Amino acid sequence: MNTSGREPTLLQSVFPLIAMFVILMGGRLYLDYRIEPLILCSAVIAGFMAWYLRCQWQQLEEAILNKINVAMQGMLIIFSVGCMVGAWMFCGTVPFMVYWGLELVNPNYMLLSAFLICTLTSCCTGTSWGSAATIGVAMIGIAHGLGIPLAPVAGAALSGCYVGDKLSPLSDTTNLAPAVA
Repeated sequence: MNTSGREPTLLQSVFPLIAMFVILMGGRLYLDYRIEPLILCSAVIAGFMAWYLRCQWQQLEEAILNKINVAMQGMLIIFSVGCMVGAWMFCGTVPFMVYWGLELVNPNYMLLSAFLICTLTSCCTGTSWGSAATIGVAMIGIAHGLGIPLAPVAGAALSGCYVGDKLSPLSDTTNLAPAVA
């Protein structure tokens, strides 16, 4: 709520969002600019709108810190997932999974195996993206090694990753959504 300045109209409230969309889409898709300066330009437009509406810096700072505080739990989970994926890739866990998958998985049950293994992994780790980046990649490697079409295996693996993510009490998105609502 803007207590010291003018109240924004609907157009003034939506303008920074529309400008951000146009800048990001036009700059990235058509001009092939990097995303960081485009986001900075969008932030400058939002800052000019706040200046035009005479918002005080303390109000903006409180709102920014409040939103960061609300989203911090989800951001820390996402950070931890990134560390886990990096560690699994670096230490050879994914190639190890491909090796044993080629030995143990029956080609007749590949889709079911991909779904169930990804569901279990995602439920235990609490991340769909991390599971897709690790065990999902391993499932694609196993399918390729067994001569199974990759598209259905990718669909089964991603489906399992998202089902497990939604069942997990550790899930980043499941915790982040109610925190910011």
